[in-house]
Amino acid sequence: GSEASPFATIQKGIDSASDGDTVLVADGTYTENLDIDKDIVIISENGAEKTIIDGGKITHVIGFGSSTTRDCLLEGFTVTNGGNANGDSDENAGGIKVPRGSPTLRNLIIKGNRREKWSGGGIHVTDNANPLVEGCTIKENYAEVGGGAVDVWAASIEIKNSTIENNTNGNGHSLQFQTYDAVNFKPIITINNVTIKNHSDANASSGYLLIFRECSLSVNNLTLQDINVKGNSIELNNSKGILSGLTVERDTSQNEIIKIDEGSEIDFNNLKISQCKSNDGRGIRIRNNSVVTIDTLLIEDSHWVGSGDTGISILVEESNFTLDNGKFSNIYAEGEGSALRADGSRIEISNTLVDSSYSKGYGGGMVFYQSDYVSIKNSSFIANRSVNGGGGIHVNEVDSLFLYNSTFIADSSQGGGAVELGGGKYYHLDGNVMENNYSADGAGAINLWGNDKVEIFNSKFISNKSVNDGGAIYSWNTDSLFIDNSTFNGNESTDGNGGAMTFKGDENSTLY
Repeated sequence: GSEASPFATIQKGIDSASDGDTVLVADGTYTENLDIDKDIVIISENGAEKTIIDGGKITHVIGFGSSTTRDCLLEGFTVTNGGNANGDSDENAGGIKVPRGSPTLRNLIIKGNRREKWSGGGIHVTDNANPLVEGCTIKENYAEVGGGAVDVWAASIEIKNSTIENNTNGNGHSLQFQTYDAVNFKPIITINNVTIKNHSDANASSGYLLIFRECSLSVNNLTLQDINVKGNSIELNNSKGILSGLTVERDTSQNEIIKIDEGSEIDFNNLKISQCKSNDGRGIRIRNNSVVTIDTLLIEDSHWVGSGDTGISILVEESNFTLDNGKFSNIYAEGEGSALRADGSRIEISNTLVDSSYSKGYGGGMVFYQSDYVSIKNSSFIANRSVNGGGGIHVNEVDSLFLYNSTFIADSSQGGGAVELGGGKYYHLDGNVMENNYSADGAGAINLWGNDKVEIFNSKFISNKSVNDGGAIYSWNTDSLFIDNSTFNGNESTDGNGGAMTFKGDENSTLY
């Protein structure tokens, strides 16, 4: 137990130490399964690369008891070869087990551990525990059910300044957090400055990269790189919290990159998604009465595969969604709306740019169906294209839509080069500029059909063009169309009216 005459095993040093003591471990490989239940410091002499704790594939490598607090520190080791001796047994396995305790795990390499029957190959946390994981590398671990890297069940955890790489699972998720406290949200999942990369579950039957169930979240600077899973990359179910600085690069997963479900309430700040491609999904899916706010969003250089409501950047279903300061650039969408599609939802968009994007369906930029309320302010739609109506925006059966101080330039589609508005109760447009938009069969700027009332104020229609119908505006079967204090200049139609053309088959049609 001295520098001149050290103990042969780490466990002997732990057993001999008292709270507040330090156990210093020399270089070497120690084949042990450690049990720690006191507030001591266990630190290697020369770091994790030179000091290895090998679990011998017997059970978990290190277990922490309920008496440990953050003052219990394990620092500078490689933790490896934890695993079930018998894959069908219920005994604990994996790298590190933390039931009820709250130790600090710092500067560890946690790799090559397995949990053959249950969850938590690298780290398994349960029963109100609350460990701090700092400066660690968690890689190449495995769990059969879920949490190949990390599994947190009815507990909290803080992970910071760490890298999580190439962990796998048989039929579950690489990182799994479930607190079982959806009412009070007392356990907190905290993630700061973490990178998850190089993850593929090609051998798994299903699963996600990262799942949160009934969690309270505080996430800051989380990066996902080179991810390919058979489910969703991130899923949030019945969870609340803030995700700030989330960056996703080169994700090619099967379904959604981010799925927000079951009444979750999530605020994003500085969300970036780039160079991604779904195989049959969306960039972000928001559904089932969730409430999502994004302040500063960038989605660029991405390809979303799938038709209808599948292959698009963001899908909102029966939820509330607010976006401020967004940018969608160079999006190829096989579905409807390269940037956004909303069904049965309440939507507020401001200070957002959609440019150089394409939809194989309706809405080169955005699509809104059967929603109660849509508001778009101070936004721009530039050089977007759709095969069907609405090169910038397509709207159908929305109760109220407000489009303020927005710009549509060089958008194009089959019908409604810039905007297509149909089947609505009340659409109000004010202070918009529509210039150099093109339609092959409909209005060059705004195509209207089957609406109760449409108002257009203080707007400019410049050099828009259509092959048929109105060069700037075409209205068919809209009961009331009001245009005031607006400018029409240089619009043209090959076979229709250069400025505006209205048509309705009964005498109740009114044009003001």
